Amino acid sequence: MTMLPRSDRATYTPALQPDYAATVSCDPSKIRDGNIPAGLALSDFNFLNPGGALLTHPIALYSAGHDPENPPPAIIRDRDRTKSTLIGDSGGYQIKKGKLTWREDRTRQAILEFLETYADYSMTLDHPPPSVKGDKLDHAELQNCLDKTNVNLKFFDRGRQGRTKWINVIQGRDMKEIAVWIESVKWFDSVGWAAGGEFTLNPANLLELMIYLRDNGLLDGREIFHQFGKGSISLACFYTEVQQAMRQAGIDITITFDTSSPFRMTGEYGNQYTNPAFTSKCFGMSTGKVFQGQCYVGSAVPFPFTSAVGRLITLGDICVQRGVLKASSWDALSHVMIKHHNLDAYLRGLEIAHNISALDDLDAQNHSPRWLMFAREAARRVFKTSDPMTVIKHLKRDLRNEKADKILAEDDCNKISV
Repeated sequence: MTMLPRSDRATYTPALQPDYAATVSCDPSKIRDGNIPAGLALSDFNFLNPGGALLTHPIALYSAGHDPENPPPAIIRDRDRTKSTLIGDSGGYQIKKGKLTWREDRTRQAILEFLETYADYSMTLDHPPPSVKGDKLDHAELQNCLDKTNVNLKFFDRGRQGRTKWINVIQGRDMKEIAVWIESVKWFDSVGWAAGGEFTLNPANLLELMIYLRDNGLLDGREIFHQFGKGSISLACFYTEVQQAMRQAGIDITITFDTSSPFRMTGEYGNQYTNPAFTSKCFGMSTGKVFQGQCYVGSAVPFPFTSAVGRLITLGDICVQRGVLKASSWDALSHVMIKHHNLDAYLRGLEIAHNISALDDLDAQNHSPRWLMFAREAARRVFKTSDPMTVIKHLKRDLRNEKADKILAEDDCNKISV
């Protein structure tokens, strides 16, 4: 099955996780002694590989922050760069969470070399402001983050070799902070922008940022705008509306977005995608707990949910380990199969959602949340009008009335967004 990103839609870049990549990259003989379920090969789970037997989605995001001082797994390291695209994250998230030890220039150099070697597009290494609730950051705190970010930018600017295209990361908790941030980092030559933090997950705020960039000439000659870390299907449809409206206004840019949900929802939370639902109350993917009971070891019961791999496996192919001391009947391949199912199911749901979003308003509103209808109408108007801030102001009001902030904090039908 091929799920090639469509040029007329915002592009989903799954945030590939190192455990998945490592398992798919290893010697097949080391997985269940080579006893892969019938009809499958380990290489089939490499979705970046064009012409894969299960699924081809030839674009992903992978963070240098997982291990910048060593080569990544083979599906990243040895991929065909003429037929796939990798967006490299710089590892700011891992540094902030303490998952990557910060050693000043040693870490900067390792990240720079990793991105130049393996990524087609790469995020700059920012120092994000703390996620403070309540009072705004004072100027000194914001300036401290900017000073550290600019040290990183100057290091990258001196050392870059031109083997990757750079995307400048924007931070800030409101438009005032974001404007200060942009003015401080815009000197760094890049092909686009990426928004981090919670602020731009609100559709009205994202439109306000786009208008700011447009009016200050900061979209001229840019290729890409990336939204970090929120992959809800409803927001994906909104991103497509924004991209289409911008292109109609003569701004030739591609919007990309990422989430690690298909991978982490299983490994960390024990969940899997079940079936999509598209109503005014629930727009996107439903989830349920994974099947991991030892009662399924050796079972011939088919996997019940739709995906390319799901059609080929049984619950006995997933649940393979017995023993009273086993917390789970799963092994590494079990995780890979369900994570691949999740990615496939998400992409199928995304396709259905976009087809619904393309309907006439009267039909679309029967299958879409009201806030999304308001947001897409604002996106269609905001780049045409001489008074975009009025459009944005009205959208903010409509989103408040629909309590969209609470909805957008979740992931469609479920409280999963990782």
